[in-house]
Amino acid sequence: MVVNSVHWFRKGLRLHDNPALQEALNGADTVRCVYILDPWFAGAANVGINRWRFVT
Repeated sequence: MVVNSVHWFRKGLRLHDNPALQEALNGADTVRCVYILDPWFAGAANVGINRWRFVT
């Protein structure tokens, strides 16, 4: 049996302290990750250039 898993990154892309991601990885043959870039962040002045480059 093939086990597929989907993980939705909601607010950040941190990996080292993400228990939901760890659970998605446990026993899965394939993990698909989803991150939806909110248009609000695209025009927000409070987003630094390094963060913007990382998520795009």
